[in-house]
Amino acid sequence: MPPTPPLGHGQERRAHPRIILKAYGFQRECALRGVGDADIPALLVDLSPGGARLRLKRHDAGHLFTVGTSITLHSPLRVQNEEFRLDGLGCTVRWTNAPEFGVQFASELPVGVGDLQRMLTA
Repeated sequence: MPPTPPLGHGQERRAHPRIILKAYGFQRECALRGVGDADIPALLVDLSPGGARLRLKRHDAGHLFTVGTSITLHSPLRVQNEEFRLDGLGCTVRWTNAPEFGVQFASELPVGVGDLQRMLTA
């Protein structure tokens, strides 16, 4: 099998489609835990079954999140009429550009993009 060519500038590396939350007004708050004992407030910027982009609400907290840091995402979002909640998810920081950073979920979410969109409109 031939080797996979490297990605060029602007090519997508994500395995899953993402939902960009700008259409939802960036009003999806969450909290991050794992760097100390306190919850750190953040906003969801985009979301996919494999991870998320987050924006810190406290710009002075950016130094807490470095690539490879393990954190837990807490959010009140849930899929209606199902047991799944977007809460208590283990994540690993994959990139940072303060005040935003990207995380990969420890396990792929057991819901699809359509379910995630329903969570955001509920």
